[in-house]
Amino acid sequence: MENGFRRILRASPSFRIGAFLAALTVAGLYTATRLVWGIAFALHELSQVAAFYVAWHVIRTGRDARLTLLAFVVGLLPAVALGLQQSSMPVRFFQETVGSVPAIAWDEAGNPHVRVFSTFEHPLHFSHALSTAVGLGAGSWREASPGAGFAVLAVVAAIGYCNQYTYSIGGLLGTAAGLLAAVFPVAPAVARAARAGRAPGLRPRGAARLPAAHRVQLLGQEPHHRGPPGDLLPDVRGPPGPSRAGRGWGSIRTTLEQDYRITREKMVAFTAENYFLQRALASGLVGLGLSIALCLLFFRNARARAPDDPSPWPRSALLAGSGVLRAGPVHPGGGPTSRYVLWTLFALAERMRLAARAAAPAPRGEE
Repeated sequence: MENGFRRILRASPSFRIGAFLAALTVAGLYTATRLVWGIAFALHELSQVAAFYVAWHVIRTGRDARLTLLAFVVGLLPAVALGLQQSSMPVRFFQETVGSVPAIAWDEAGNPHVRVFSTFEHPLHFSHALSTAVGLGAGSWREASPGAGFAVLAVVAAIGYCNQYTYSIGGLLGTAAGLLAAVFPVAPAVARAARAGRAPGLRPRGAARLPAAHRVQLLGQEPHHRGPPGDLLPDVRGPPGPSRAGRGWGSIRTTLEQDYRITREKMVAFTAENYFLQRALASGLVGLGLSIALCLLFFRNARARAPDDPSPWPRSALLAGSGVLRAGPVHPGGGPTSRYVLWTLFALAERMRLAARAAAPAPRGEE
């Protein structure tokens, strides 16, 4: 049965790895110091695998794949419009209407600017989504017709412009990496460029080298602090070395708060620096190894080309978008919610490989 569970379990190594990672997450709940927090992560893990399952079965042609990626890019336009509106609002507006001050960026003249967050809960998550959309959109432009390509470039330009008001070095370099990867689709270069764009809050010394509009407030900084950016410590010392079993999703925050915390600020984000370190901390060496295997599988699948395909798959978009998405600036993979996009890309890449294999001519002797 084409749409059955047995079919995907037999034909999809990515699904098998995802199912095993989800099982590890559920099994790790017995050591959770925050059970509700761990259950939330377990539900996310199971839902991400479910998203892969649906995308793998539903999206079977290059046209469907391109429309899926463009839906994510175009769907960000309302959030972009709200973000640009927030960029024009003074800090006093948020103090009077919301009763709190959002994350602030200070320019060289000492003027505060709101780091826009739009409909997201954090400006870095918003920036990560925008950077990913730039990579997906710019990559889709390569396979689009001239008329559609012009519209895609206009959307990408609006998204990239809005990203500058998040005042995130990760967003700035992530946008650049997405554009370069779309023009020169070399996957390792994408990962290195995006990984170099760690946003402020983890590497304070780099903040002093930012241009005026990007000299930002650190995550651990008080809202009205006006001292130099480099006078605050990083969020955490870094995750402990991974064990074989890991510490479980329901114990990560407790570990970072108690054993590896070096600041008392309430605004600090307690998380590992990237997707792979987060997996290592949660699931140990097994989870880390499986996450690396998923990454390698994706790039192997994304290399596939279906000969004489009348509806080409968005290969460039997959490479550009996933490179930025996988090497999230601060939060691992941009947070659990953004990983639904990541698992959809896994499904598209694997389907593209299956389509290429089906379209390839049979070897002689098997005809």
